[in-house]
Amino acid sequence: MNRGFMRRPKKIFNCLVLFFIFYFSFVGNGILYASTQEAEKSSFDFKNCSISEALGQIMKATGIEIVVQGDTGNRGLSKSYEDYPIEQILKDIFDGESFVMALNYRNEALDSIHIWILGEEKNTGDSKDQSSPAPFASAEKKGNKSVDRKKIALNNQATTVPPPRSPEKIGGLEPPPMPPGLHLMKK
Repeated sequence: MNRGFMRRPKKIFNCLVLFFIFYFSFVGNGILYASTQEAEKSSFDFKNCSISEALGQIMKATGIEIVVQGDTGNRGLSKSYEDYPIEQILKDIFDGESFVMALNYRNEALDSIHIWILGEEKNTGDSKDQSSPAPFASAEKKGNKSVDRKKIALNNQATTVPPPRSPEKIGGLEPPPMPPGLHLMKK
């Protein structure tokens, strides 16, 4: 009897079993990953309401707790959103302000959003009013030199490129000291 003939179906069967195990594990995980990454989209129509009223409408409609620390101001909001993720709506509402937003998830669903308002962004160009310095850039005179200090807002994108980093000087490459109790073995 030819034993090579019997081994071939066993190898094919083992390969098929391994293929299906890997296939279902990757496809199953991919489906779960895609379902958790898909953001829930909502639609809102804000007509001449304050930011706090708009946040109240969002909380009521979605059931997501929104906590804001800082002054939301009293500017009116007249805008409509259709099929937008909540994160994008909130970023748009607070456009023009420096803020930090933390999204808290529970059981793979958005549970609460905490927003810290740091201040309002202002144009730092030349202005005639020197009584109040711009909040994001200021200059200070020390002796004969002008020292430039900059504050970075957390949601601002950099408009200038930082200077290139100077190459680090590497000293002699020496091994770290041996721990006590260990000795090098000689051949």
